[in-house]
Amino acid sequence: MRGDSGKPGCGRSLLIGTIAAGLLLVVLGRRAGWWRDPNRLFTAFYDLIAPIYDRWAGEGGLMRPLRRELVDMLDLEPGDQVLEVSVGTGANLPLMCEKIGPSGRISGVDISEGMLAQVRKKLPSIPCAVELRQGLAEDLPYQENSFDAVLHLGAINFMTDPRRALEEMDRVAGPGARIVVSDETVAPVGGLRSLLSMAILRLVPRLRPPTELVPDPHPQLHYLAGGYLYAVTWRKA
Repeated sequence: MRGDSGKPGCGRSLLIGTIAAGLLLVVLGRRAGWWRDPNRLFTAFYDLIAPIYDRWAGEGGLMRPLRRELVDMLDLEPGDQVLEVSVGTGANLPLMCEKIGPSGRISGVDISEGMLAQVRKKLPSIPCAVELRQGLAEDLPYQENSFDAVLHLGAINFMTDPRRALEEMDRVAGPGARIVVSDETVAPVGGLRSLLSMAILRLVPRLRPPTELVPDPHPQLHYLAGGYLYAVTWRKA
């Protein structure tokens, strides 16, 4: 396990926003029965906020160093075929294109058509090939061993079936491919922060890094953004 890195303000803001949005959606979604299926709940949420999402967590500001750090973990090379699961509004695409060059290709999948609509607006300025699909992380629309690297940021904690989603990311990755999965958490970094971590993770257990769900016996766990985000990484056998 590596120590935390990055500015804590970025991760803290994302964590607060995630918890607030999650509680609001659970309250609203319970009335419609959506709480039984988080994917349905968050599809509606991201379709709603897609037009303003980049103001909160887009390419610039505090998020950019974090995004670059996650992309660096992929160990990309020119010509690589990359998959981003939960591609969102495409904020990571320019950073990955820098690594893979014009001979590489990025595939992006997202549950929200609203978010994909925002990505399509950016495609003319992306200097590498990008193809987009709407779909579930638990049922990725790709053949096995298709990609040299797989990235996921910001949704695994509240997917309907996180274990299945991680298995699918591993399935579509090729032998030796690097897989990086990141989302919000509160790391137990000592003192009062450890007590806070215990309390929050007990209250919201889905914020725990999903190391036990990964289809690899020895994944690496990294803490980023002052310990408010984790990254679980492994290589496909």
